[in-house]
Amino acid sequence: MSVFVQLSIAGQWVLIIALVYFVTYIFRKSYEAVSINQSMANAPQHSSLEIGDVFPRLELPSLSNEIIHLKQPAHEGTILLVSVYGCDGCEELYPNINQIAKSFSAYQVITIIIAPIEEVVKKQNKYKLETPIHQLDLHEMRLYGTSTFPFAYILSPDGIVMNKGTINGEEGIKTLIYNDEEKFGQLNMDVRPQTTDQHSLSL
Repeated sequence: MSVFVQLSIAGQWVLIIALVYFVTYIFRKSYEAVSINQSMANAPQHSSLEIGDVFPRLELPSLSNEIIHLKQPAHEGTILLVSVYGCDGCEELYPNINQIAKSFSAYQVITIIIAPIEEVVKKQNKYKLETPIHQLDLHEMRLYGTSTFPFAYILSPDGIVMNKGTINGEEGIKTLIYNDEEKFGQLNMDVRPQTTDQHSLSL
């Protein structure tokens, strides 16, 4: 068998392997998209969180099984960064999370990742995330009043929503923080009281 024929056969195998990989990749991405859409359709949705509302859960379990307290009188407030599995914009946010925490050190910065636990651990290890992480399953993705990602909530030291919106990095956080007092000042501070059970996550 000539060298040319051998190279031709090798090239065909390389092409076949590449095609199989490509088809597998497309299938996996399509499956993820369908799974996310189905999860969104079936997810219990909390009524939209408005500025001035108390965040529905003021105690969240972290990956390390510690309780994250969203009432933080020692800080200027809390920045909640909400992301979901399969979101391209979220992948761009993850490498910036540690820097966001450093830039806004007066705030408690919490990362909420909506994904299977094994995927959350992968993100934590891949990007060496240093912030506390709260994990939610896909069927719970609307629990915190958003189906747009990446998303951020700016909370007061008492756990009140001061501002919210989609973000694309540190500049987006800065915009939300600088605008929160103006938006919050327009309200009548009519915050609906909630019971302790509503504030805490049932484990």
